[in-house]
Amino acid sequence: MPLDMLRAICAENGHITMSTNGILIPHFIHMFQKNDGIQVSINGDWKTHDRIRGKGSYDNAIAALECLQEHGINHSIGIALCKPNFHCIDHLSEHCKRYDCTTMNFMSYQSFNKKSDKTVRFTDWVKAKEYVSPHVQTLVTCVETGCVAGICGLGVTPDLKFWDCPRHQEIVGRYPQPIQKVIKKTENRVNPFDTCCKYLRW
Repeated sequence: MPLDMLRAICAENGHITMSTNGILIPHFIHMFQKNDGIQVSINGDWKTHDRIRGKGSYDNAIAALECLQEHGINHSIGIALCKPNFHCIDHLSEHCKRYDCTTMNFMSYQSFNKKSDKTVRFTDWVKAKEYVSPHVQTLVTCVETGCVAGICGLGVTPDLKFWDCPRHQEIVGRYPQPIQKVIKKTENRVNPFDTCCKYLRW
């Protein structure tokens, strides 16, 4: 994400809220303020995370958490729970405590086709979230409250296109188009099981 985009978001909202793989966090730590909200995606232990996201990505994510913790910047962990990382729930809960994370964004991996064997059943995800909640604060997700794609935030792809949501992935604009021009002004939520969650199994 370009630095001027970060500055524009901060000027608009007074703070930055973003989800990241953490690779560039140590290089741009000076850009963040203590009241920002930086979510680092970690999808399992070292072996599992690197298998999902690529070799060396786990170490980059941990380095980002350590850097954010050291500088006192508000940070959290995001996990997309799926069958390959289901056994890592306790590992990630411990990381939340170790790195002083405010929350764990405990999402459910959602496939874009019916054939995926990685998707955890919705009921199993609910049970896993209930298991974590007494130990780590979790967020209420769009799966539970209704789709907010394009309303509460945007995804930014490496080629600087704007997605209405990292899961829904509808292209709604492209940088340097002003973000306020593509954010939906409505608060009308739709049923996520009609859109990006339609292949989520019960």
